Amino acid sequence: MKELKNFSTRKIFEDYARGIIEALSLLGIQSAFRQKNDILVRGKKIAGLAACVQENGNALFHASILLDIDTRLMTSVLQIPFEKISDKEITEVDDRLTTVNRESKEKVTIDRLKRLLKTGFENAFQMKLHNEPLTDSEISGIKTLERKRYLTDEWIYQKSLISSETTAVRKKTKAGMINVHMAVMNNVIKDIIITGDFFSTTEFVSALERRLRWKAIDREVIAKVIKGTWSFSQDSISELNPEILTDCILEGGNKVGIG
Repeated sequence: MKELKNFSTRKIFEDYARGIIEALSLLGIQSAFRQKNDILVRGKKIAGLAACVQENGNALFHASILLDIDTRLMTSVLQIPFEKISDKEITEVDDRLTTVNRESKEKVTIDRLKRLLKTGFENAFQMKLHNEPLTDSEISGIKTLERKRYLTDEWIYQKSLISSETTAVRKKTKAGMINVHMAVMNNVIKDIIITGDFFSTTEFVSALERRLRWKAIDREVIAKVIKGTWSFSQDSISELNPEILTDCILEGGNKVGIG
């Protein structure tokens, strides 16, 4: 933990991503941080970041780094909008992700990646990290917490207090077929996947999906995000009017009773 009273979560992501970026560079993998909380390699996501800032100013930084991935298995077990996604669409999703072992010239094990991450953070922050075993008191506290919370049926089989629904819209356009899969929670886009036989770049579609997540399904809000992404990027979806994509998302929202 580090005192971060005057830091924003956004600043934490940018700063602490440096340790992961440095670790990947030790494998010859060039990566970069992208808003809001991803690390990308050639426009493809290789890591997702999370952080929790406590009232006392301490922060807990967490990252999920893709060492390897089985996209088909992932889409079968996660509650995200992949329920009726086709083989072709799974391939498109897979093309937007990458892994350490896809990018590295040699096979990397979890243990080696851990060591590289340690070195990466040491280099990025000009410090030395030391292994420190947990105390007996800490181990006892962990076991108590497991027994009272994390090993209980109530915790393991709990359901979200606010359930999410999945929806899909398929529309033929001048640009080609557009497929929009969404998970919607309380009138907000929890997750979204955009696929189809249109012409675009992985970087543009991934950026569009990232910016649409956690946005309210409201025409003004969605239109602003989509038009902003179109104007911000040199790429786009060739021959697709941004308003058509806005309509697709609103239609998906209507299917789950929104709007």
